[in-house]
Amino acid sequence: MVDDVFIFKTSGIPLFGKCFGGNYCQLHPDHSLQTGFLAAIYSYSQESFGDEIQCVIFNEIKLDFKIDKEKEIILVFANPVNFGTEIIKEQLNRAMERFLEKFSDKIGDIIIEGQYQDFEKDLIELNVVSNPSMGDISGIVPKKSLWSRFVSKLLGRKQK
Repeated sequence: MVDDVFIFKTSGIPLFGKCFGGNYCQLHPDHSLQTGFLAAIYSYSQESFGDEIQCVIFNEIKLDFKIDKEKEIILVFANPVNFGTEIIKEQLNRAMERFLEKFSDKIGDIIIEGQYQDFEKDLIELNVVSNPSMGDISGIVPKKSLWSRFVSKLLGRKQK
């Protein structure tokens, strides 16, 4: 099963990040630098090779990428190195399809804290992960921006 799930815009703006407690999560609990690194890998592959990145393999972990150019969304699964490639491709496709199906109209420049959090249930339903997450990946889930707080206040919504 997938250890970590990252969803972010091609610009690097994080949308969703959860740690599902695999071996990698337990060995490396600080994930705060990962989305910037993943966005940089994506940009580097575009600039240097003119091609989309599909997979990066390290000694202990494999990062599998799925990119939707139209919506400018990147989905990355962190998996054990020996996890089957065909299974991951299928899971990436299903997860991206579900994410866009649910949130396509909400993906924009203003990120509202927690707006994608219920996607965890979909990952369990799609059999991408087998258990609820250990929590948000630190540094991934953005806090409400000043602009978001201002708009919420104008619209009379309660702040979290």
